Amino acid sequence: MKDFKILFPVFKELSKHKFLLFLILVASILIQIGFLLPEYFFSRIIDLLYNYGTTSDLLQLKNSLVSILVLFIILVIPISIARLVQSPWIANITYKTRIAFSEKIFSHLLKSDVSYILDQKTGALVSKINRGSNSFIRVLNMYRWNIAPLFVQGPVIIYILFSVNTTLALIAIAKGIFYVPISMYYSKKAAKKWKDTWPKSDRSNGILTDLLSNLLIIKINNQEKYSSKKYGNSINYLKNLWQTVGLYYGKWTFFASLISDLFLVVIVILGFKLFLNGSISIGDLTLAFMFTNRLSHVFDTFIHGFNEIFDVSAQFNSASKLLKVKPKVLDDKDAKPIKINKGNITFNNVSFNYDNKKVFSKFNLDIRSGQTLGIVGRSGTGKSTLINLLYRLYDLDGGYISIDGQNIKHVKQSSLRSSMTLVPQETILFDDTIYNNVKFGNINSNYRDVINALKKAELWHFVQKLPNKEKTIVGERGIKLSGGERQRVAIARAILANKHIIILDEATSSLDSETEAKIRDTFNKLTKGKTTVIVAHRLSTVMNADKIIVFDKGKIVEVGTHKQLLKKKGKYSELWKYQSQGFI
Repeated sequence: MKDFKILFPVFKELSKHKFLLFLILVASILIQIGFLLPEYFFSRIIDLLYNYGTTSDLLQLKNSLVSILVLFIILVIPISIARLVQSPWIANITYKTRIAFSEKIFSHLLKSDVSYILDQKTGALVSKINRGSNSFIRVLNMYRWNIAPLFVQGPVIIYILFSVNTTLALIAIAKGIFYVPISMYYSKKAAKKWKDTWPKSDRSNGILTDLLSNLLIIKINNQEKYSSKKYGNSINYLKNLWQTVGLYYGKWTFFASLISDLFLVVIVILGFKLFLNGSISIGDLTLAFMFTNRLSHVFDTFIHGFNEIFDVSAQFNSASKLLKVKPKVLDDKDAKPIKINKGNITFNNVSFNYDNKKVFSKFNLDIRSGQTLGIVGRSGTGKSTLINLLYRLYDLDGGYISIDGQNIKHVKQSSLRSSMTLVPQETILFDDTIYNNVKFGNINSNYRDVINALKKAELWHFVQKLPNKEKTIVGERGIKLSGGERQRVAIARAILANKHIIILDEATSSLDSETEAKIRDTFNKLTKGKTTVIVAHRLSTVMNADKIIVFDKGKIVEVGTHKQLLKKKGKYSELWKYQSQGFI
């Protein structure tokens, strides 16, 4: 019983639908009894035929046969109905629990820190969630096909065998005493071996997802053999697994079949002796043979189900652990929605470390309402980190960030992020249509709004040439589009969102100069009167900014307009010189 306790968390989820679960259990009892009826009634018919051979009373034979068949039909009707409705009931309850469980985990992961998600392999997470949600159907199937036979058929068989002959019943029980513990021992060993390999399976699924997602890179670099070998090495654990599990199953089937065969011989010898002594009828002897053989089948199915217990429990618990992941970035208990009227942003003595590496130390910056701020500097100086902190994807180690005087740590994260829109440097799209990818910026927008956003993002002319136009599927992560096309979809999304604060993180890095110039005009209209932050390597993007700051190692080393910074002949001037000469 101790081993079955590990399934309690699964049953706890299923028990949320108590009435449906009760109906499934009742149907299972009827169905299991139904498996015994043909054999029982067959044994009664054999007795009738045998008695007819001694009495030759045909009328009595017919009447008795009709009575048996009528009783059989009466009992079979509710059992057949149970078989008809049980599978839909199981499909219903498992659908509900699986959907609820999967959504629960996904919703929890959405609230998790970005750092946690980035540390995980997507394929491994998907694998855990799917296996965990599959636990419900596996547990119910295990109950009706593996556990119910033992606890329903088993007692009925033993009771009938006792009514036939006590000695035969005791022999059947003795068989179970030898058969079950030995089989459970080896099956438990095999199941534990399976359980220990699930972490390796998650890793190999993660590697497979990663390789398939980067198939284009694999082909471009001609690394098909390397990639195939990499995945092959990740599933190499299966070799030792199958060898070990095969050994355990081999021992199990050897001892199980040996015990079954030996006890069958004993029952045959004793059964014939009892028949010859007149202690049992030919029908009861047939019934004893069939029920003893069925009892072996009941034991076998139970042991197979016993194997499933550990496997299902391990998979469910692995998925459930995702619900225990606690985010570090949390809303205050009394957090309220942020209210943005102007869009003034202040970084006050901000300190932040990432992976024990100092990024900012007592950093200060003021961005006025309606101002366009350009942020430039070499890679790795903290530009993108600054944006992540503004979005509160990480919590600060010191200082605070405020918008219109409201500390972003004390407002609801959802309201904070819904007040800003970001066009990221690396645009990743959903495997959906261009239309839906743009509409993601504002799901309440209409068709006309989306099309206008596509036009303003200089993407409509391109879309019109596609076979399915705006309904074209962009592929996983937008792989069917070029980098510039993906970036323009992201820009269209930002245009549609139309938020108080606009952040452009290398938003035009993948665009050609002509398209960038057109987009720049769109941005000027979009950002008019709004607080805008532009992170850029391409300095032409920030030329018209109200203020430009130059980053170096998490510090502001220069501040001014484009013309002012060129006159200073400092780092900005140096970057401009390199770009104008074509070195960057």
